[in-house]
Amino acid sequence: MKTDYACFAIWEHGRSKEAGIIADLETRFDILGNFLVFWSDAHYNRNIARLYESNSGMNPFTGYSKKIGRTPFRFLVVRDNAPQYAWKKSVSGVIEPSNVAVVEKKYLYRSWIEKDYQIHSSNNTTEFYLQAPLVLGADLYEKILKDGSGAETELHKELEGAAGWESRESLFRILNYANDYVLLDDASGSDMVFLTDNFQRFASTANLWQNHQAPYKGTIQAGGKNCRADIRFVADGCYPADWARDILSRKTLSGGVYVPSDEDLFFSLFYHGAVHQPSFGGACREKLVKIAQQRGFDWFSPDVLDDSDAQGKLLAGYMKSCNYYYTPPVDRKVYNNDKIIPALPSANNLVPKKSRVKRISLKLKNALRRRGGKS
Repeated sequence: MKTDYACFAIWEHGRSKEAGIIADLETRFDILGNFLVFWSDAHYNRNIARLYESNSGMNPFTGYSKKIGRTPFRFLVVRDNAPQYAWKKSVSGVIEPSNVAVVEKKYLYRSWIEKDYQIHSSNNTTEFYLQAPLVLGADLYEKILKDGSGAETELHKELEGAAGWESRESLFRILNYANDYVLLDDASGSDMVFLTDNFQRFASTANLWQNHQAPYKGTIQAGGKNCRADIRFVADGCYPADWARDILSRKTLSGGVYVPSDEDLFFSLFYHGAVHQPSFGGACREKLVKIAQQRGFDWFSPDVLDDSDAQGKLLAGYMKSCNYYYTPPVDRKVYNNDKIIPALPSANNLVPKKSRVKRISLKLKNALRRRGGKS
């Protein structure tokens, strides 16, 4: 990258040093935004949890965090014109690619303050794309990246979507900055199924009220409606991990929402209907037939949707060509169609069964004995 962006937050007990911090930042970065951010007590706990990507319920406000303290806090957006990245280990033990200069400055400023953790920063571009749009909002975020002057501004606002999203459009506008995702299914806007690479990051961005027993499920309030949301993620077993990554890499933007390509939508819907449902529903059938006709899939017939053997062969043929292997879902409540699954490529099939291992071992021993007798 020729340029990189980062954000810094100076919490309550670090603000006595903010003048020196800002002066030092200017020696290394361009300061594009300088904000004094005010949060209300009503959303305080939730704002912190979302910013740090943790699961938080609806606990009432009982006091200020020892780490964050009272608001307002100082929020700075900087541009690095000579970024260098390296694998860095965070205080929480995460080892990830990080902007070296940003991380070094964060730890330097923390050393200036007696109280721990009073300086926060995004460590890399991915974190910046989550934190800055949530704190600033999409319009202000775009404006300061385009022509930010670094002038100090007061900002009286919660994180985006704190009290629910004004509309679906406002939700997806922020999601598009912060997350690698696709919308797999959208049943009249009330039940949404997503695929993403990081379910907690997605949940924090979307202000999902998470199910504590199954944190990849929950409710999003958008446009005055409570929408149920299921978040499927890479390695959760709903799709083979390689397949999930491929779907994300081939996503397309349609009407402001990232969706799978037509081919990925067809095969992922077919897989879901055949493997994770007892039968294909009407809406799923219609979508599959429509896509097959549009894409010229002359090997597909609607009759397949009522034939388990044909479904297994079709899926196996596709999965083999892509080197995908069936994996069981993490979510134990997902239906598993035992009429289809045995026909699918599985990594377990690559490992010989015990009886076969014994036979191979016995043959090898006999061959070695015969060879030893001849010598």
